[in-house]
Amino acid sequence: MIDRDPEKNFEELWTTFYNRYPFFDIRNVDWHEQYERFRREVTRATTDEELFDILCRLIAPLNDGHVNLTAKIYGKKRHFRPEKKPRFWQEFSDGEIVELFQTTGNTLVASGFSEPSATEAWMLLYCRSKNVGYVRILELEGIKKQELEKALDAGRTDLARADKDLAELTKKATAVFRDLEAPKVATPPAKGK
Repeated sequence: MIDRDPEKNFEELWTTFYNRYPFFDIRNVDWHEQYERFRREVTRATTDEELFDILCRLIAPLNDGHVNLTAKIYGKKRHFRPEKKPRFWQEFSDGEIVELFQTTGNTLVASGFSEPSATEAWMLLYCRSKNVGYVRILELEGIKKQELEKALDAGRTDLARADKDLAELTKKATAVFRDLEAPKVATPPAKGK
């Protein structure tokens, strides 16, 4: 059964973040201040749509692509991710980014590498020369662990054929990616401290 009590839902979301989200200090967000700012906007008469908008403003300062808020309101799905566009993607237009990647690919091919090609993991492109492997990592969000492992395994296998030392480096890189998979969670301070 879905609870439509806006005050209770606000309290539940705020408390869940307070107890489980470890990055308030890193994100420079005073979570108690956020509570004081937005709690007064929520009443028993707040509609689902209004509550969703308030909750979006509540979590927006987190600027964290790992945080998502979704709801189905009047049969329509709504989604919010409080992540600002990274500076790289702000600084260059989509066309300039495509041109940059094309230039990089052309330079690699001119330097004796194969054409960079997609892997199992959409955000990894791979190519190699006789003795050197090249991996372009577009980002580390939104990739499933199995896809990343398959892509890295394929690159490691290919490099192993070219050079056993490079295969060892790729193995170490795989371990680093796996360590990045889940952030270390710190225990939040008790209320009032």
